[in-house]
Amino acid sequence: MAITLILTLLLGTMILFSLDIVSFDVVVMIAVVIMVVSGVITTKEAFEGFGNDFIIMLAAIFLISSSLQHNGVIDFMAEKINRIQKINTTVLLLIIMLTVGVLSAFMNNTSVAAVFIAPIISVCKRFNISPSKMLMPMAFASLMGGTCTLVGTSTNVAGSAYMLSHGMEPLGMFELLPIGGIILAAGIVYMVTIGIRLLPGKKEDILAAANFNRIYHAEVVATFGSALIGKSRAQIEKESGDITIIDVYKNNELKDGDIVNENNVLLISGYKDALLKFCTIQNVLIKKSGEHEESKTLKVAEIMVLPTSYLLNATLGETYFQQQNRVSILAVHRKNEIINKRIKDIKVKAGDILLVEGTNENLELIRQRSNFIIISEMAKTNSASLHKGWFTLLFFLLAIILGAFKIIPLSIAFLITAVIVVLIKAVPADGLYSAIDWRLLILIGGMTAFGTALQKTGADVFLAETIVQWLGPYGKYAILTGFMLLTALLTQPMSNAAAALVVLPIAIQTAELTHLPVRTFCIAIITSASISMIAPFEPCSLLVFTPGSYKISDFLKTGGILTLIALLLILWLVPLIWGF
Repeated sequence: MAITLILTLLLGTMILFSLDIVSFDVVVMIAVVIMVVSGVITTKEAFEGFGNDFIIMLAAIFLISSSLQHNGVIDFMAEKINRIQKINTTVLLLIIMLTVGVLSAFMNNTSVAAVFIAPIISVCKRFNISPSKMLMPMAFASLMGGTCTLVGTSTNVAGSAYMLSHGMEPLGMFELLPIGGIILAAGIVYMVTIGIRLLPGKKEDILAAANFNRIYHAEVVATFGSALIGKSRAQIEKESGDITIIDVYKNNELKDGDIVNENNVLLISGYKDALLKFCTIQNVLIKKSGEHEESKTLKVAEIMVLPTSYLLNATLGETYFQQQNRVSILAVHRKNEIINKRIKDIKVKAGDILLVEGTNENLELIRQRSNFIIISEMAKTNSASLHKGWFTLLFFLLAIILGAFKIIPLSIAFLITAVIVVLIKAVPADGLYSAIDWRLLILIGGMTAFGTALQKTGADVFLAETIVQWLGPYGKYAILTGFMLLTALLTQPMSNAAAALVVLPIAIQTAELTHLPVRTFCIAIITSASISMIAPFEPCSLLVFTPGSYKISDFLKTGGILTLIALLLILWLVPLIWGF
């Protein structure tokens, strides 16, 4: 009975992760509550995972990464690429991938990818190169670079934490470097020789990408004195040229007539610059969702919603995004989709881009959060300080050295660095806690409890015996390959860390049942969770999807081959290095 309950709960959790109906941290907490109430695990066992020192280490890494980004260290390095005056296309791609790959081994790969988009597009425009030839390889380099070190990706930290909870030695700081470094090197060679030829390369994409040209959905009010009053929809569209009118509302209800009257609300779509120009010329006001604080230094910025965001599947009218961040939502962009709803009724999806208005300070606070990425250029706030960024980087490198050589525990080394970041005010005080992805920490703690439940009920043994029965006759490599493919495929509908934490308990039990090296299975699964590039659902790939003018087929074709190469390297090298 207990096995059935846990397996049903595991299946339900995976389905909810995939459908993204409920936030994954909420799903995990519901599962933990059910396991405790049903008596499968005790309260102590339910919360043991949250006391893991890797939780503290991951929180510290978020703060350190936030400081490096906030104070312009990553921007400084990206700007070096922007200053390139003359270079061969192949050499440029090599430099970009190598730089991003190395940085992503030590910093948040999503932040690194976001910062490099604008400089890369600028260089491409200067040399008349299609940005699509550079942006996808850059995103892939950030993913592959994260496999090189323990802190390169949260998936590595989460997997190491689970290994420790299972009584195993956690991953060393550079233990993954042999496999991660080879994957990165192979990926670079593939992209500069074969991959670049598979990517689209329309010259007309250069201008669109350089201007981040996106069609937005907005609401405008025909205020007193507006040039729109008394005109028909067709006349307005003809005169504006770049604006499409979707619907007209009067008193919150669809208007029957075709003529626009005073205080009518128009749902319109058009490019960002065209929208702002239209409002100025026609004397209409953009209907703002939310109110920012009064200021003479308001800026407009484009913010991408990441798959980790708490906004997902909620309507913009239901969220507290505007109140929490003190900004106004002006318009919404969704790739390849015309939105015919009022802004307050739009359900947020990963990859949506919000056009918001606020002060530099409030936009910078959003930039600190792990749920969003500001993709349009914006001025730095006065609190940014490059010398504080270099100071943070110095202590970060020192922490890595001290932890790698086991002079002090790695978690303590990173905690000390995070404390220094706070003391020197390298991150704004009101941005300290928002810099941490709390949902990921909950996921790690909750899935650790799930592993305990699988082990206590014998569900892990049941699943392991089933897998061995299916794949065992084909040999140990077939078993390992099965787990690697399962992990890589699961990363498409769910986060990389979630996929690894779902598969690890079963893989560990399978290894023990078949008397195969448990560590080999763990490392193969953790690495496989970070190299799936077959669809643009990972945050780094999502960031370049629109500015690169890509289609999903471009990822399936180019990223699919690269994913296969990476999986083959893992299957060959991990057993060779860690034993089989």
